[in-house]
Amino acid sequence: MGIFDKILGRKKSTGAEESPDAYLRCELKSRLVAAGHKVEIEDASVIINDKITLRTEIVNNPNLHPLIMHLHTEIYVGNYFPGGLAEDLVGIGEDLPKKADSVLANFLNVSLPPILDAFTDSHNPDLDFETTTNGNRRLLWHPKVGDIGYQGQWDESETITPDYLLGVLKNSLAPELIDRKFNWLKLYVAKQADGSISGECSLNNQLWDAGFDMLKSYAETWKNQDGFRAIKQFIVFRLCDACDEQ
Repeated sequence: MGIFDKILGRKKSTGAEESPDAYLRCELKSRLVAAGHKVEIEDASVIINDKITLRTEIVNNPNLHPLIMHLHTEIYVGNYFPGGLAEDLVGIGEDLPKKADSVLANFLNVSLPPILDAFTDSHNPDLDFETTTNGNRRLLWHPKVGDIGYQGQWDESETITPDYLLGVLKNSLAPELIDRKFNWLKLYVAKQADGSISGECSLNNQLWDAGFDMLKSYAETWKNQDGFRAIKQFIVFRLCDACDEQ
């Protein structure tokens, strides 16, 4: 019996019987199955609903604080995402199960939902918008907007709706979208107590400096704070099926 057979056959794991990577994939499978998805583990990949391949790897960095887990993920779906949807996440905890719980909550609540939603026919017409290529081809986009992930201390009055950042970025973003089925946007901006701002904005795995400049301007409006604050979001833009037939 192979290691994954043993993992999948066990009802509950303490995280001590297998490698950290194998333990994390087992926990990820368990949570996805509980959410109603069909899931299989193949080597270093988690296969979701027979079409989404999720590769995960815990990054071992000796300079990392011992309470922090750094997880690198890549998602592939046929030929739709050239190079994969790459993301790096962190989890915090005193031991492996707590670190895994933290990093998986980050991934399952913020990163994965808009990707899964991108493969459904549903969309919010109020968020749809059009672009035109240099060849005068009109494209209709259905944004699949993920929830905002908050880090640090936030008052409820300071939170924003999931579509807020899309509204901030859309006019500058529209001409950057590539004429293909999917484009994807990752947003992260953090502000320290001293007012310094850092983060990243990437479109199709490429840094988008103009987008980050707008995120930075938004973060500058945050009220005085006593500690670290940050927000992150993942948005997928699906080309309308009607445009596939043009």
